Amino acid sequence: MTDTDEGNESAGDRIADDARDIQRTAEDLARAREEEIAIEGRRTALADEKATLEKQVAELQARLGDVSRREDELAEQEATLHCREIADEARIRTDLDDAEHASGSACGGSMPPPREYEFFVDGKPYTTELPKLTGRQIKAKVPDWDPTHDLSLEGLGGAPDRLIGDDQEVDFAAAVAPLHFSSVPRATFG
Repeated sequence: MTDTDEGNESAGDRIADDARDIQRTAEDLARAREEEIAIEGRRTALADEKATLEKQVAELQARLGDVSRREDELAEQEATLHCREIADEARIRTDLDDAEHASGSACGGSMPPPREYEFFVDGKPYTTELPKLTGRQIKAKVPDWDPTHDLSLEGLGGAPDRLIGDDQEVDFAAAVAPLHFSSVPRATFG
């Protein structure tokens, strides 16, 4: 083999090596491009998921705002109802006082003072001239009654405590001792 043949062969080998290098580089670039396309797809999917989550958060915040406004409305309605109950009780008391004074005057004398019934709510004493009150009327006498609580009548002796509903009457005249009530958180199940 001559020097020229060797030079041609080595130049051919270099060209073949360069071609293989170019081929590998092209393959590496193609893989890199495929990875870049996959990454861009994942970015798009994540951006879509982020937008969906942001929309859900905004919807939940709007619902929470609605719930908060509704709670405020209910608290305001409850306070108004509480005030009306107090006003109704005051009107009843005034009507009873007027009736007692009128009947006493018609008989030519004064009526004996009405009987007062003492009871306790969370250890604080209260009185009423009415022999019976509903749970709602008892709660109305407590100035700082928590509307989220129920009224419980403590059982005498070994008797269990019992919840008193808003429309349920309690007979103070039939009690042998002052009745004791307590404010208890409403039971929630679930």
